[in-house]
Amino acid sequence: MTGGESRASAVVRPPQNLADLRVLLAQVVTDIDLEDLHELVGLLEGAKVRALGRLTTAGTSQSATSALVDAEEMARRADLPVFWIRDRARRRQIPSVRCGRYVRFDPDAVIAALHKTPDLRRAK
Repeated sequence: MTGGESRASAVVRPPQNLADLRVLLAQVVTDIDLEDLHELVGLLEGAKVRALGRLTTAGTSQSATSALVDAEEMARRADLPVFWIRDRARRRQIPSVRCGRYVRFDPDAVIAALHKTPDLRRAK
């Protein structure tokens, strides 16, 4: 950048496709100040959660922010013990979304899986 130009005033054209986004992310990760790297990782984690929420709610009328619930809420809605929900998610017997150390559930998808495979409920 030249003269009085700052990074904040630079106009950035949004990526037009996934390849452009990969190049942009590689450049940002390389060029960002180390002090700002933690904040960038946090922003990327937030984007990941929102993207996974969109994937989970694709084709439904629910919004991504209200669709996913934690194990306690999923257990309450399915009338099952919390340990059962966590165990079946760990075994990949019920649908779940992992974001770092957090596991979230789309209640409609879990209930549908329980109805589709009644044997899952037996270990209640």
